[in-house]
Amino acid sequence: MFEPDPDCVVCVCHSVSEAEIVSAIRGGADSVDGIGDRCRAGTGCGSCVEALHELIDDFSVADHEKAVGH
Repeated sequence: MFEPDPDCVVCVCHSVSEAEIVSAIRGGADSVDGIGDRCRAGTGCGSCVEALHELIDDFSVADHEKAVGH
């Protein structure tokens, strides 16, 4: 698994970085709406929604727990 890039802006509308989004996911956000509630990503034009889904798939807490056997 890769580490999120704090310099990579995923949501241009609200200037939200990949690292901020991953932090929201690791904090329990498991949907685009959940991410939007925590950091506003995905609440503007919507062009980043696909990337948000990919980050959820890559970094969700449930998937991490399955990977480490908890």
